[in-house]
Amino acid sequence: MKRVLIIHVPARLPGTAWHYRGSFLKRAGEDLVPMDAAELSRLFSEAGPDYSAEPTNASMADLSPEAIAEFRRRWMRKTGNLRLEWQVPGGLHRHPPLSDLGAHR
Repeated sequence: MKRVLIIHVPARLPGTAWHYRGSFLKRAGEDLVPMDAAELSRLFSEAGPDYSAEPTNASMADLSPEAIAEFRRRWMRKTGNLRLEWQVPGGLHRHPPLSDLGAHR
């Protein structure tokens, strides 16, 4: 018995367009052709607003310490930046144990 895999590759991410040599391009058959202003406007309106880029009036006291710790744990795993483990909110630093830095008795 043979297995058939079907892979769907989207043409682009929603709300994005490729810009090359002064033009936003789209596929037309085998060719790449420039998009007109109406197409670009429609395309850019596909993406919703990025609320994570908006300022907030929240202070650190408004945030859950558990949620902050979970975010930091996930961010350290994603970025590999383990130094964040020794930073505390407000820009202060705790120092890691010397054994973690490779120092031994």
